[in-house]
Amino acid sequence: MFLNLCLHGGEEYLPEEKLTSNLSQAYTLNLNQPVWQIRFDAEAGLIAVECRDAEVLQVSYWVFEAATGAVLLHNYTPTNSWWASLADIKAGLLFLHQMGAKEISKPAGLVAVGVADGKIKWQRSEVSFYGLTQNGLFARPLTEETTALIGLNFETGSTTGRAFSLHEITGRLENFQAERLKQMQVPAHYPVNNNNFEDLSRFIFLKTGLATEKAIDYLETQVSLIIGFYPVLPNHEKTYRVAVFNRQGVLLGQEELGKNLTGMGTDNFFYFREKLFLIKNKKSLLAFGF
Repeated sequence: MFLNLCLHGGEEYLPEEKLTSNLSQAYTLNLNQPVWQIRFDAEAGLIAVECRDAEVLQVSYWVFEAATGAVLLHNYTPTNSWWASLADIKAGLLFLHQMGAKEISKPAGLVAVGVADGKIKWQRSEVSFYGLTQNGLFARPLTEETTALIGLNFETGSTTGRAFSLHEITGRLENFQAERLKQMQVPAHYPVNNNNFEDLSRFIFLKTGLATEKAIDYLETQVSLIIGFYPVLPNHEKTYRVAVFNRQGVLLGQEELGKNLTGMGTDNFFYFREKLFLIKNKKSLLAFGF
């Protein structure tokens, strides 16, 4: 962990009111519902977001360009949206799971939606989404007692050939996902009882003057160290904060992502296409460049 190199020196912390952020904010996307899950098209540089609001039983989908923040699919809300869920994005298509209305975890079909126009390109009610490879989409039949998978054409949803065993496909699915993950980074999560929590907590105190509790999220990139944590505050507010450092351990800036939080959140930030993305107040995406 690079952090160990920074624990034995560096500047003493400044009071927070004297901090000046050296981060460059690229853009902000304000969404109308809480962020539920995110998928990436690493080749096209696109990010797909599923927003889900349990109070009104509504789900919406957004797709935007990571580089510019330009929204390609704006607040797309399909019919019976609560019974759909984001599966993946590729080749200009958003793939949505359909689920049974009585059993939300039970798959009930697959829909492909065009990112450019929000129109359904094809749908198949007899299969469920399984995974993507570089050149194909694989689905599992719902009506057959089999573990075999079928290949589907991205553009049409038509079957591309014979059935494939899981053994045949697993390697291809894993290799494609590994290539995707090279372009997208998420933090490691360290709860308070983890061995790394103490070192991270000491580093945060050295640089910010704040004690920490609950858990710490840590991410190293080629140009930065990004740490998410729950500070111990005098007013006992439960907040989640992200601090960004350069590779020499110099604090560049801090951002508070939420106040009066309950439970313990994860997936509060990620790094993609040389930008840091923060999810603030559950409904906004903040993008920063370096």
